[in-house]
Order: sequence, then C-alpha cells, then structure tokens
Amino acid sequence: MLAYLDANAATPPDERIVSYSDTLNRCIFGNPSNIFSLPGREARDLIDKSRGAIGHIIGWDDGSIVFTSGCTEANNLLLVSHVLDLSRQGRTAHIVTSSIEHPSILAPLVRLSDARLCRITLVPPSANGVVDAGRMIEALDDTVTLVSLMSVNNETGAIQPVWEVSAWCQRHGIFCHSDISQALGKVPLHSIISSDLHAVTFSPHKFHGLRGAGVLAFRSDPIAREPLLVGGHQEAGLRAGTENTVAIACAARALEILQSEEEEILRKRKVLGEVLLDVLQELGTHRLWSGPTTTVPGCVSLSLNGVEASLLLEKLPDIAFSTGSACAMIDRTPSHVLKALGATSGEIDGFIRLSVHRFNTEDEIRLGVQKIGRTANLVRKASMGIFA
Repeated sequence: MLAYLDANAATPPDERIVSYSDTLNRCIFGNPSNIFSLPGREARDLIDKSRGAIGHIIGWDDGSIVFTSGCTEANNLLLVSHVLDLSRQGRTAHIVTSSIEHPSILAPLVRLSDARLCRITLVPPSANGVVDAGRMIEALDDTVTLVSLMSVNNETGAIQPVWEVSAWCQRHGIFCHSDISQALGKVPLHSIISSDLHAVTFSPHKFHGLRGAGVLAFRSDPIAREPLLVGGHQEAGLRAGTENTVAIACAARALEILQSEEEEILRKRKVLGEVLLDVLQELGTHRLWSGPTTTVPGCVSLSLNGVEASLLLEKLPDIAFSTGSACAMIDRTPSHVLKALGATSGEIDGFIRLSVHRFNTEDEIRLGVQKIGRTANLVRKASMGIFA
C-alpha cells in the first residue's frame, strides 16, 4: 500500500476535477485567442469565467488575474516585471523578503541582483521558523519598492506574519506580495487573503487541482507591466503563449470546491494532523523544526538522529515523503531553510518532511510513519555496525 505523506509537494487531484478535466478536454479545444471562431470563443469565455470566479473567491472582484504555467512562473513574472519596469524608469528596485522563501522567489532575485538590476534584503527567521514581523518591518525604509513574504513555509509549515507586515506596508505605501500556495486548504481563506496585500500567487496542484496553471492575482491594477514571456498578447500582454484553458478552468473549480467545503476540509486536516503528531514517537530520536502552535495542521518537519534521509527515501519507495523542498530534491541541494535556522550538517542530512492531505486515512498515516520509523531504526543500527 502506498502511503502518500508528501502533500506539500503536490496533492492528488480531486476526482471531480479529473472528471471535469476529461469533459473539457473533449469539448473545449479551440484557441482562446481566435475569438472569431465558435470553439475559440468558447475557450475564451471559459477563461474569462474562471478569472472572474477566482477574483470573487479571494475577494478581489475589481482586481486583475494573470494565468501562468504555475506558481514558479507567477513569482518570476511578478519580480522580473517589477524590476524591469523600474529599470526603464531609471530607478533601482529594492526588494525585501525572507531568507526562507521558495526558490522561485530567491533564485530570480539573486539573478537580478547579480546583474545589478535590483537590491535585495533578506530577513532571517527566528528559531521556530517564523520570520519576526518587527524585524522585517525594521528593514523597510523609503527605498523599498516591493515586499514578498510567503504565507506558509513549504519546508517547515511555519505560518508567517503576512497580516502584520502587509498592514504596515499598506500604511506606508509599499507594494506587498505573498505566495499563498502552502496556505490554501490548510488555514481559513479569510485568514490568508489580507485586505492589505497587493498581490498573491498560487498553484492549484497544492489543493487537489491539476498541474499546468498558476495564478498571479492583483488586488487592483497590476504592478507588472513588463512580460516575462514575449511573442503574443495573451493575458493583457503580460504572459505570451496560448493559455492552458482546461488547467485554468480546473484551477477555478478546485478553488470553488475548497471554498464550499472549507469547514470540512479544515476539520479533517486537524484530525489527521493530530494523528500525525501522535505517531511521531515511532521515528525515534528527532528534532522538530516548527512547533504545533506555529505550524499549519498536518505538516511536520524534523531531523532524524543518526539517519541519512536520502538513504531512507531509497529504501521506502512505497512511502511518499520529502527531504526538503520538492524543487531542490532533484539535485539534492541542501535545504536553505534549515541553513537559515542554524541546522548542523547532520541535521540537514537527516531532515524529512511529512505532510498530509484531505483524502489521507488515519491508517495510512499510522502505517506510513511506523514503516519509516522501523526503517530508520535499521539504518541507524547499520551505521553503527549493528546488524540484526
């Protein structure tokens, strides 16, 4: 039996979304840019309807929604566009963010900074994985042009003080953005979308939607004016390329399901999160990187004592979990989040993340963690030369 405990990386799609996608793939095939044909108009109407639905759900009916291929592209688009727009005005962007942001925030900023196109200020987290709001606000002087702070950290599940920071930014006229991908379906919608935020980004495959679409939403007029991809006038000129109509419509449908069933989703997540915490003793000696009071339910990040996590992954192909950010696992890059938290090399090597979703069962979680624990114990013994 596969135990899927890697929901922060991706969630299994809701069967209703799969069925909806199948139907659309058979019926909606026109190019949405060709509004002079019936198939093209049908595709364009579906995209416009999806845009309106997403704006309404997040409470930004008068805002602007830009569709991309995923949240990585949405984050890149926001940052690169902001920097290039100011550069064309003869100004230098100064962007403040945290040192534990997703690589799709940090990597483009490093590239832009290396090209001398912007200044960046990185605010470190506290020991519990949460960025101190006061410390971030202290970094915001009159040269700052944009602030970006994720709502929930993807590796630790730690909830970040977006409301406090965005409120300060609003009072002082600074544009504030949050990547909310890891918050949707884990905390109430109304606690994610602050009225003081100016932009949010997210990917639907984090809450039982499909891969292939991402959302960059602006509360009012877009700050982005320079496209990242050029060669067409799609998405109000901000993102060239034929839109993925089906993925976009499924993103809106996934968000609608999340909104309509939120109470049950959050209740189930709380129960499953308690089960996950209850069986952690099965893993042996470990260090938690974010406490239950500062973390979204159903996500646990820890370092196993005396165990190399990558070896554990290889021995457990039927248990899905992560050793850090899914985007960094391909080349096994050491976690920049744990480095920012002051982890030792041994703690980084032994780091695993367990994250659940609404369709997990209690038995699946218990059996999965128990199997990880038994295998970890065998790995510990082998590393000490003890063989059963």
